[in-house]
Amino acid sequence: AGGSAQLRSRVEMQEFELSRHKLVKFWSSEANQAGRIGQEHQHEALALLRHSALVRADEQNAEQELQRLWSELGEAHREAAAQKAALSRSCEVREAVEKDVLGLRE
Repeated sequence: AGGSAQLRSRVEMQEFELSRHKLVKFWSSEANQAGRIGQEHQHEALALLRHSALVRADEQNAEQELQRLWSELGEAHREAAAQKAALSRSCEVREAVEKDVLGLRE
């Protein structure tokens, strides 16, 4: 009976060690797979960050371009207003000259 119990204990210990060995292999495999998945997620996150940086750079470039265009538009508006004022003065002078010419004819 003693030998049988000792044999059973030894078999159970070996089964335990074998199971632990299988678990270690399984956990190692799981850890490797999780590592690969984690690395894929890191690559994906990095790609998204790069894309975001490019989009932000494009937005900044677009904002600078918009400011430049607003500046040009403001300058064009000021120039047009100045030309309109000059034209208005020219029209006033022409009207005054026409009145003088008409006055001379009469």
